[in-house]
Amino acid sequence: AALLCQEHSLPDEYLVQELLTRLKNTAEEKEGNESETKRQQGQVVRFGDAIELQHVTTGKIISLSKQQAYERAAKKLDMVVEGSEASTLSIRPAVKAYATGELVGSGDLVVLNLIKKIAGFSYSVHLGAAENEKWQATIVKA
Repeated sequence: AALLCQEHSLPDEYLVQELLTRLKNTAEEKEGNESETKRQQGQVVRFGDAIELQHVTTGKIISLSKQQAYERAAKKLDMVVEGSEASTLSIRPAVKAYATGELVGSGDLVVLNLIKKIAGFSYSVHLGAAENEKWQATIVKA
């Protein structure tokens, strides 16, 4: 950090050191997330699991932004390049016929709960297909 400050005439070595530390921590976290994703691929999904939904074609992650959360009638989700706490969802059964820990099957009705609270509120994402097969998301504040 000291050498970098001297080379570029930066006044505050402490801030540069803090920035370098944060960059290193971010890189380590990203590497850990990637290895966890590889480990989890192909695993069976159970009710109660934490998941991220990734778009097959673009590779982007579905996420709920704070802006979308604050809008009262928001029905849109964001597609972001990298996931965040606002893209980690917990998969729950929509009906009480299933319990946490049971396998999620094809055709099961599910509710996706945002794990991280935004502005003190929990949010659920309800996905459904209309007659024309376009998927629509409804965001519900709990």
